[in-house]
Amino acid sequence: MLVRLGDAEFEVTSTNLEFWRRVSLGDWEPDSFNVVRQFLAGSGGPFIDVGAWIGPLTLYAAALGSSVVAYEPDPVARTELLANVALNPSLADRITVRPQAVGTGRSGRRLGNITSTLGGDSMSSLLFADASVGWVVEEIPLTDVLAGAPHPALVKIDIEGAEVEVLSAASESLEALPPLLLSVHPRFWEPDPDPRLRRLVQLLALYPSVTTPDGQPFVLTDLFDEPWRSGLLELVVASGPPWTACPDRSGPPQGGGSPPRLGGRDG
Repeated sequence: MLVRLGDAEFEVTSTNLEFWRRVSLGDWEPDSFNVVRQFLAGSGGPFIDVGAWIGPLTLYAAALGSSVVAYEPDPVARTELLANVALNPSLADRITVRPQAVGTGRSGRRLGNITSTLGGDSMSSLLFADASVGWVVEEIPLTDVLAGAPHPALVKIDIEGAEVEVLSAASESLEALPPLLLSVHPRFWEPDPDPRLRRLVQLLALYPSVTTPDGQPFVLTDLFDEPWRSGLLELVVASGPPWTACPDRSGPPQGGGSPPRLGGRDG
């Protein structure tokens, strides 16, 4: 199947056709695609995809011309990711797929899945180590990831609830302000999400600019309130220079485009 998003296009396997149709129509995380497009366009820096799953943002970033380092420890998802990369020989030399789980140390660690009997559904996490379905995978700290790809244009982290531990272990590396597209999962921190939320506020406070995916300033303490607390909103963008999203975000994301527009903290 050919997926076309503005000027960017790539081939994918037929395993998840309904999902890829949603991607093509702009019905799956359009904010994620727009943030990736704006931070990568003309930047020259690499895109680091932590929790790459079957590759929607990895393939899109490569189609925009960026080099990509994609981390996906779930073996079922990674097999499909590699198959999708192989279908795009013109993009494959820009994409490096790594099997490690980005975590807090350098050891073997159990990755679990609480929603699937097989894995591969984007819901595998180090947070679910006690799940009945899982695998022992190699772990790599985020500090090593960032050291191996200095000055990234954007680091996307979507690891189903393990984000606070991973960022906390890499707090010194965050002082360099690598731009983050962060998916936050407080629903996985019940019954008491507050300790992790407090730590997340401390970590994001290192950044001069924290916004929603549409570029609006974000008050960090709002993480304690609804709808964030219930996980109904997930994406936060943290960057050094403040940025303002391009105003036209309707429909499927358009390839190419302009780099993020920089402005004051109030947008």
